[in-house]
Amino acid sequence: MKTLAEFTANDSAYLADRAFYTALTADFDAALQPSGILELTFAAEILRATWRLQRLPVGDMDLDQPSTDHFARLRTGIQTTIRWAMTELRRLQTARVIRDAVDLPNTIGLADPKEIVKATRQPSRPLAQQPAQTAGEPRTAPAANPATIPPSAVDQMEAMLAGMLDRSEREQVAAFNRQHQGAGHPAAVRPSAGLKTAA
Repeated sequence: MKTLAEFTANDSAYLADRAFYTALTADFDAALQPSGILELTFAAEILRATWRLQRLPVGDMDLDQPSTDHFARLRTGIQTTIRWAMTELRRLQTARVIRDAVDLPNTIGLADPKEIVKATRQPSRPLAQQPAQTAGEPRTAPAANPATIPPSAVDQMEAMLAGMLDRSEREQVAAFNRQHQGAGHPAAVRPSAGLKTAA
């Protein structure tokens, strides 16, 4: 896979200060970390535009008004190019990170991995199929990288936790009422308003 320096190797042939351009290329390669031909294309646009921008005269130089206006328009155009290339590179790299996080193949071309994940979203494995735990072993959730958990799995885990809390509170309320029946308490304790009573 090419580096940014290899991708822009012919650029320095037309430059007077090749050493500075080479150093600038290395800095951008380290900062942007492009991977693949498309990311390299936009990283190169950012590099070249930045080079042109730093070659323009600064605003406090002794220039006549037409020259000042001309350089101001050039500066604005170059800055627009930099912002555009950064936006496109960010979009490509975000898609790459998502693709890697959900183990999508690298053969999807320019397809949006976010749309693929939404279209092919699968529910996580039912609880009955989860590995059995050893008797007496505390019930703990397996460690997982949050970036690799699909939204459907998060929703199911939240629903499962809410159900466990509901059942726990119902059991505590039932135990309290059994212990205090006939002990002079005027009314039994009821579960929280948001909880369903046991069948």
